[in-house]
Amino acid sequence: MPDTPLVSIITPCYNCEKYLKETIDSVLNQTFQDWEMIIVDDCSTDSSYQIALDASQKDSRIFVFKNGCNKGACYSRNFATDKAKGKYIAFLDSDDVWYAEKLQTQIEFMEAHNCDFSFSEYELIDSESKPLNIKARIVKHLSYKKNLLHNFSGCLTTVYDCEKTGKVYGNKTGNADDYDLVLNILKKTTNAMGINQILAQYRKHNKSISYKRMSMVKEHFYVLHNLQKQSFFASLFFLCTHTVIIYLYKMIKISKSKVDKSA
Repeated sequence: MPDTPLVSIITPCYNCEKYLKETIDSVLNQTFQDWEMIIVDDCSTDSSYQIALDASQKDSRIFVFKNGCNKGACYSRNFATDKAKGKYIAFLDSDDVWYAEKLQTQIEFMEAHNCDFSFSEYELIDSESKPLNIKARIVKHLSYKKNLLHNFSGCLTTVYDCEKTGKVYGNKTGNADDYDLVLNILKKTTNAMGINQILAQYRKHNKSISYKRMSMVKEHFYVLHNLQKQSFFASLFFLCTHTVIIYLYKMIKISKSKVDKSA
């Protein structure tokens, strides 16, 4: 592998010992191998840091850092972004999983369509990695204004070309930091495109922030109003469109055969 990898994978981690190895393995199993993985442990109290260290000792493309105290996922992503050397920056949380062809599909797509931001469909799995037979649909073209209506780009499938946009950071407050980060990237993109293919698995479990709906509603509003500086009434409107899109468009039941075909 060259000293400068094509893709830098950003992975914040906090108390994910149950899932972290599976997450790392999904990166190691990629058909596209020109990557580095930067794991930032946010002062975990379980064995997450040791699991990450063990993986880094087995593969020199994995780099592990540890925060001195718990600072949140946003700080950890920003820290890893500073360390990233790749042309493309991708995100993968420590409890989510990529399909083996994920990176290859997205990089080839971005180069073929000359786009600086791509994302894809993903499916939901439970705490035991069992598919819930639900996928998140995407839109073909995405812009900052469209993403105010709803966060169409799941962070686990987001890839952007930092040679075109520059490195992009999230604000260091709030829990819905992945939504804020995606919006910040979209402010700098000229051609953001969705891929109509399931390339990742988003884990839904009772420790994930998104599992707590009321908390996420408040955080979503906070991102829109406080971080993205939308007006109070505009933020309320976007919060309503976000909810409507989730229930009427984004999440859709899929058959097991369709999941297998996409995987």
